[in-house]
Amino acid sequence: YAGSQRYPVQWGGDAACTFEDMAASLRGALNWVMSGMCFSSFDMGGFFGLTRVTDPPDPELYVRWCQMGLLFSHARVHGHTSPREPWAYGARALEIFKRYANLRYRLLPYLYSAALDAASGIPLARPLVFDHPHDRTTYNIDDQY
Repeated sequence: YAGSQRYPVQWGGDAACTFEDMAASLRGALNWVMSGMCFSSFDMGGFFGLTRVTDPPDPELYVRWCQMGLLFSHARVHGHTSPREPWAYGARALEIFKRYANLRYRLLPYLYSAALDAASGIPLARPLVFDHPHDRTTYNIDDQY
């Protein structure tokens, strides 16, 4: 998208509620920032069910996706028709969500500083190869940032 850098906030699209699509969303977000965009995120928990479009993610998937997503530039729980609010996934999921939401709030000064740095082209969440371009072991790592 020529000129997209002017509006650099990206959302990853409608992902299925699966661990595979969660991994694909992370890869997509990291590829996006390697293309010169600084802010990327996705629908935490996935957008639609795999068997039926209205199926919610299972609680373990929901928690893992939120743990990842709450550390990105912008965090959003959103889905097709089933709830994506953390209290809909049980007490344990809510407790873990709160822990990571609190971590996000403690990191806001860092996230804010990183957002300011983004004006120079340094994305907030970035693949390891971005900071270690001469380390060949980072070239194919697509599940860490």
